[in-house]
Amino acid sequence: MVNEVTEHIAGESWSNDKIRECARVFISTGNYNKTSEQTGVSRNTIAAWEHRSNEVWVTSCTALQHEKTRELRNKYVRGAELALDHTLKTLGDATAQQSAIISGVFLDKSRLIDNQATSITQRVESKEDLLERFAKIAQDYNKNVVSEQ
Repeated sequence: MVNEVTEHIAGESWSNDKIRECARVFISTGNYNKTSEQTGVSRNTIAAWEHRSNEVWVTSCTALQHEKTRELRNKYVRGAELALDHTLKTLGDATAQQSAIISGVFLDKSRLIDNQATSITQRVESKEDLLERFAKIAQDYNKNVVSEQ
């Protein structure tokens, strides 16, 4: 088998497989220098693939990043499930304050999972503020009516 790194001729393109290998190492290390050391491809070449949006590089990095994100999400969900199971088993031993905090967090997280708001922000205006806004709207309306005539 030919070693692509030792047989590579400067100025020639790298194979798509080598670009994908570099992408895997780069996503794992997040570092051009480490990727270069582990793959034998120069740091400048790797940086150029990213900065010039090499199609194989971008596609590989995107797919690998999505995979990494899915794996992390699954780990976080599993950790949350274990913590939730433990919390529910020991909830009877919790103080009133602990129970209030736990129920608030559980409610908040359940609303996030259902893509619902976890807080309400509203603006309260005084009667004077509303009258000022109405007067401005009426004034602007009158200006427009006069200018159209």
